Amino acid sequence: MAHVLLIDDHPDVAEILTQLLAARGHEVECFATAELALERVAERCPAVIIADQRLPGMSGVELIAELRSRPGSPPIILCSADDSLADEAKAAGAFDFWVKGSEKLFDDVEKLADSLKARSA
Repeated sequence: MAHVLLIDDHPDVAEILTQLLAARGHEVECFATAELALERVAERCPAVIIADQRLPGMSGVELIAELRSRPGSPPIILCSADDSLADEAKAAGAFDFWVKGSEKLFDDVEKLADSLKARSA
């Protein structure tokens, strides 16, 4: 079981992703802002962070930059409503980029869940 930190200010999206990952046996903690999530990362570093690009306060790309400045930061997957920020996210150091609302998103979540499970086994 892996510890996943999810940052999204839309409760419905957070709930869906949490259910998908929890169904695969992973522990998911949800936060509505990057600032709150950063406090938690300082206490307990997750296996992976999944973050929305558009958040109140600090954006997802700003979050990536902040985390990349810290030693031992976890992989970060950035999500957005479209793929217009994919290159910027990857340049900032995102491990992956997911488009919300796409059918591929569910495949990406399942692949991540399986990968995390394999690493923790």
